[in-house]
Formats: sequence, structure tokens, C-alpha cells
Amino acid sequence: MDWIKTKYDRAILLAASLLLLASAAGVFLNSQRFNDTFGSYFAPFSKNATIKPINSDALSAARDILTDPAKWKRQDRTVFVGAQHILRRDGTLEEFNKDMKAVHEGIPNAWFTDNGLDLLAPDAPDQDPDGDRFNNREEFVGGTNPSDAKVYPPLTNKLRLAKYIQIPFRLVFKVRDGAIMQINTIDLKQPSQFLKVGDKIQGTNFEIVKLEEKEGVDSLGTKTDVSEATIRNMDTKGEIILVLGVIANSPDTYAMFRYLYDTSEFRVRRDGEFQLKPDDKTTYKLVDINNSEALITIPATGTKITVPKL
Repeated sequence: MDWIKTKYDRAILLAASLLLLASAAGVFLNSQRFNDTFGSYFAPFSKNATIKPINSDALSAARDILTDPAKWKRQDRTVFVGAQHILRRDGTLEEFNKDMKAVHEGIPNAWFTDNGLDLLAPDAPDQDPDGDRFNNREEFVGGTNPSDAKVYPPLTNKLRLAKYIQIPFRLVFKVRDGAIMQINTIDLKQPSQFLKVGDKIQGTNFEIVKLEEKEGVDSLGTKTDVSEATIRNMDTKGEIILVLGVIANSPDTYAMFRYLYDTSEFRVRRDGEFQLKPDDKTTYKLVDINNSEALITIPATGTKITVPKL
């Protein structure tokens, strides 16, 4: 130990020399095993060598996922809300499904769900999702799409007879003197008029267009004058036959209609024509009317439509 202390520099040099010799010996030994370690890399390549097929199932599955990603599927139940139930009028609670008894009387549940409507809304039949002024019940009855404002039931479905109006206007063919006829207007309370064919009946819109002389026999076998005068409405061209001595009522009657499309009201004379907005192409004609209903037609097609009383 005293030598190392006195010869410190020589001791370090000796240790370094020994370490260098050990490293050189290691390199030499490793070089002797070079062929064993890397020999396979220098082996001649065999042209007949076959490459094992790669399992591409995972790649195919990944490609399918990329081209057709997963989609959220609509379910009868939501993720965050439990099953819905219907409280029936009899107090029973029933779990909802579209095949159950109709929630809204007269309209199948499937009709609401198939059209994307809120079946469980209390006022579902009265809703108008497309804003065409026809509610869901009317669209169902009419067989139209409740979500398409351009398609709706016939406008006449919105028409109602509000009032049947008869104009009190009675006429009587009182006396005849050859071609001269005495005509009395009972409800107008004006003097008798003595007219012939071609004359207008004053205070009215009628003119005399024909006189036919006729004879009849009364209950006692006596011959009587039953001549007939035909008068015509100059506006509507409607005709009335006045029998001598018999009171006749004017055919001038009107219908007061209520149009539920916009809640308007309008009056139409019998045989008069009218249209229903927003359709400005179809013309309707009032052909008959009574206290309970009105009969209208579409002259262009001959279609007959009954309008019920409001």
C-alpha cells in the first residue's frame, strides 16, 4: 500500500493498461463469433421461398367501420327516460306502444308515429304541424300528408251551411183579359199590374216570357180558365209558371255559408257560382238548398258535394 501511495501515477497507468488489454480481448472474442451471429443475414436468397399469407380480417373489419360508421338507431324508449304509460279514462295505467288501443279515438296510433307526430300530446288530433289550416284529424280523414302544406283535403270540407234564406216574395196571376194579364205582387204591397208577354213586373227582377191559354174543369164540372204565364228571372234565368188564380212563391233562395278555413261568411243565390280561396281555379255552383244542407257542384267536372248544416 505504501508503494501505491508513493507511486500513484504509475499505479493509475498500470490499471488503465490492464483495462485496455481486457477490452481488446473482448473485441477479439466477439469477432470470432461474427459469422455465428450474422451468418443468416448473408445466406443466399431462395427464389422458391413462399411468403406466408397475412391475416387481413382485422384490416377488412376496420375498413368496413370507416366506410359505414355506426349510426344511432331510433328506439321506442330513450336512453334517459323510462317507459311511457297512458292513463286511460277508466283509471287503468297502460305501458305505451304503437300497437295498443288508439290513444285518440278514430285515429290509429301508427298513423301518428309513421308521420313523426307527437301521439302523446293531449291535443294531437287538433294540431296543424304543416300550417295548411287542416288539423291532423282532418288530414287523416282526407288521406293527406299532415307534414306537407302543399297537400291538403278538399277545401269544401271546410264549408258549412250557416243559414237557409228564403226571400218572401209571392206573386199571383189574378185575371186574364185576352193577352193582358193582371199580376199582383203580394209581399211588395204595390198596385196591380196589367202586363203582356215581354213586359217586366215592376219592383221585381222578373219578366213575362210566355202565356199559354188553358181550360180546366172544377169539382162541379164547370169549365174554368187555368191559363199559365211563364216568368223568368233576368239574372239567374230561372223560370216560374204562374197558374191563373194560384199564388206562387219566388224561387229566389240563398245560402249563407260559413267557411271554416278563415271563419268568413258569404251569401250565394241558388244557381249562383262562387270560389273558395286560396284556390282561384275551381268554381262551384249552388244547385239546391234546404234547412239542413246545401247541394253544390263543380260545373267543370260535374262533381256533386253535399254541404252540411253548421
